[in-house]
Amino acid sequence: MTQTPETSFIINIDGTYVGLAQQDGANLRFIASDPRFSILDGSRFRRPDQLYQAVRTMARLVYADNVHTAVSSPSLTSPANDGYWPAVSLN
Repeated sequence: MTQTPETSFIINIDGTYVGLAQQDGANLRFIASDPRFSILDGSRFRRPDQLYQAVRTMARLVYADNVHTAVSSPSLTSPANDGYWPAVSLN
């Protein structure tokens, strides 16, 4: 049996490091570094777009709490198109 090294991808929202997406077998596991995203910590996703959608939804909630103090809303880009985590092919 051959083991493949685990791969991790940084998840960065509007310049803020919020966690990692770590390949865990056929899944991606979210590891929160920002306590505001801890509700997703340990969650497993089958596809990168599912993880991205969950983090993006959580970011909307997190930033909605700061609506009166925020200068602008966060800009979230597709994980496949930004420089933070490359597209992952899960078999």
